Amino acid sequence: MPTPQRQQPPVMSRFLRGLTQWARSLWMASANDSASASDSPWDRGTSWKPAYDAADRGRLFADWDPGISGPNAIHRREGKTLLARLRDLDRNNPHAVSAVNAYLRNVLASGITPKADLEDTELRSTWEDEWEHWAGVVPGSRFHCDVAGRATLYDLVETILKEVLIGGGCLVVFSSQPLGEDGRRLPLALEIIPEERIADEHDRASLGPWINGDNGNPIVRGIEIDKKTSKHVAYHVKAAAVNDDTTSSLEIVRIPASQCRYLAFHKQVGEVRGTSLFVPATVWMRRLGTYVDSEMVAANMKSQWAFAITASDDSPDVEVSLHGDDSSPLTDVNGNPYEHLQPGSIFRGRPGDKIAAVGPNVPQTDSVPWLLLMQQAIAMAVDLSEVELTRDYSRVSFTSSRAAANRDRKTFRKFQEWIVNQILNEIWFRFVESAVMVGRPGFPSPSEYQADESQWLRVTWQFPGWPAVNPVDEARADQINLANKTVSRQEIIANRGPDWEQTFRQLKAEEDMIDALGLNDDQPTSGNAADDAPSTADTSPANAENR
Repeated sequence: MPTPQRQQPPVMSRFLRGLTQWARSLWMASANDSASASDSPWDRGTSWKPAYDAADRGRLFADWDPGISGPNAIHRREGKTLLARLRDLDRNNPHAVSAVNAYLRNVLASGITPKADLEDTELRSTWEDEWEHWAGVVPGSRFHCDVAGRATLYDLVETILKEVLIGGGCLVVFSSQPLGEDGRRLPLALEIIPEERIADEHDRASLGPWINGDNGNPIVRGIEIDKKTSKHVAYHVKAAAVNDDTTSSLEIVRIPASQCRYLAFHKQVGEVRGTSLFVPATVWMRRLGTYVDSEMVAANMKSQWAFAITASDDSPDVEVSLHGDDSSPLTDVNGNPYEHLQPGSIFRGRPGDKIAAVGPNVPQTDSVPWLLLMQQAIAMAVDLSEVELTRDYSRVSFTSSRAAANRDRKTFRKFQEWIVNQILNEIWFRFVESAVMVGRPGFPSPSEYQADESQWLRVTWQFPGWPAVNPVDEARADQINLANKTVSRQEIIANRGPDWEQTFRQLKAEEDMIDALGLNDDQPTSGNAADDAPSTADTSPANAENR
């Protein structure tokens, strides 16, 4: 006979069920919260497993806990350290220097030049002459584009790109200079302010937010931001470089955004200051340089010994050190005596003494794959092919080098468009506006300019091109594309750099001179001897049916 169960009162039963459900929901909420905390369930030895392996917080990933910080907080903590290290790499690391030069060489070459979209060719030529004189690239010009009067415009643009690549950004200030000095025609001049001069010392977490007392705008990392629209309204910079031999000043100058343009690479939404393109490669460059330095030091030490001389037991010991016989030993701060080697050193020892090797054979045979691996990682981090970074063509085929060149050109073209949109269009706008305001010949009057400003500002930028990797094949491809009407002559010529209209005018001038002098103009060849050879086929009408 079954044992009778004790019946609980209905009120008590409902209370217990409610308590159980409440405890269960509380436990589930706690479990969900702990999944994103440092004491996650799988860290406590439970059977829980993260949905993503990248979120695993077990033993193998215990030291991978970068935390979540805003980009400006990261810049506050680490910006100066990164900038100092990148400057050092730019001075001393061959791979960093090569990467910078690769971008400068391919993105800018001798300069990105403007071509005003004016139908009147004479008027366009007048504008181009005015531009070249202001830019300092023609005889008789005095570098009026540079506020210091030392660089051409294309030198300044190269400096801007290098500052952005290494420092992450720079500030370009547009100033107005008096006319007439040293033949100056236009008041416009440029000044480049590097990242080091942007005043961010007052932006510290311990001091609280840096606020402009006049308008209440916050100043984040030296950049004043409109509190309503979040636009950059001004830049606070040091009046002069700090820690330099030139005049140093702690004075902070406020430059309105209307008088300057800040260029930067931004990696994250909300980032006020830029981040260098080379940050992901910084540690790799440093470690590769350290590794090679260590190998060179080891090789240098192993090459010092020339002879080993054994002596009798009663001969005095001979020490090789930095100090002489009559002086006390030189020591470091810990009291360790300095020792040195020099080429051709002779080891004097007693019978049976030996010279022990200071290390393995140098260079190590297994070091080359590691060096190549590190170079590949650096190339990927700076968005270049390994061939472009190292300029070593000994390990690649022609097809591989051609594919790498085509891929790199896409990267360089992107940077060309970036620098046009970020700074060159702004420079062109201010150049035309300055010429209009001072009434330069060939430029419209202020009323004409204001009536249709966009019409006068239209410009096409001529990018430097690249030589053909395989000239014969590319020339044939151009002929086929022209015949199929899938490409224009303007595109073909632009890929090599020159202005297509200027090229056509030059060709017409050459043809006129050839006709005037009675010279024979040989027909261009296709590059194929079989195609260029005289035809032996019967082209008579009688053979037309057979053909």
